[in-house]
Amino acid sequence: MPLIKHKQITVLFRGGGCGNYLGANIVRYITNRITDDIRYDPVINEYFTYELDGCYGMNITHANLLPTHYPLPSTKVIVIHNNWDMAYTEALGSIKTDYKNRQDGHIPIKYDEESTIEYKKLQIEYKEASEELKQKGYDVFDVEFKDLFIDKNETEYLKLCTWLGHEYSLEGYLHLSEYVDKNIALMENIHL
Repeated sequence: MPLIKHKQITVLFRGGGCGNYLGANIVRYITNRITDDIRYDPVINEYFTYELDGCYGMNITHANLLPTHYPLPSTKVIVIHNNWDMAYTEALGSIKTDYKNRQDGHIPIKYDEESTIEYKKLQIEYKEASEELKQKGYDVFDVEFKDLFIDKNETEYLKLCTWLGHEYSLEGYLHLSEYVDKNIALMENIHL
């Protein structure tokens, strides 16, 4: 494991929220902590960052793990929120998790009352997790899923680079844009 001069970074996200990709982009393009390729499946446009977890100063996790797995006190934490369309990210996560069984099938985007209530609870869970981490003294960067992973908001990417204490990475931003385009195509290829 390489010696890291920078703080530990944790990405907190809900499945389908592109946290694995964001972690890969950060260590590869923004902080340059890794120069090797990160394991990637082009069929489902997925980066396998479990090999990075705990290495290169990067951890990738979910909010429901916080009560028992708080990051180290000096950790910088990125929280990916989805206040735009939880059903979209749930479907995207479902596609990537079970692509072989779904590529000729149908993945419903659920907007029924029960799902809507569950999505609201998840949005609140991530908001509260962010607030709790801030109260505990963590340096937290909140990002909206839609800003980076739908709109490809370059200003938001620049803010992330700056918050991490690094210069803007044009290569990283272009890679993010390509990743988003591939996710959109993946969603369009499945009959939603």
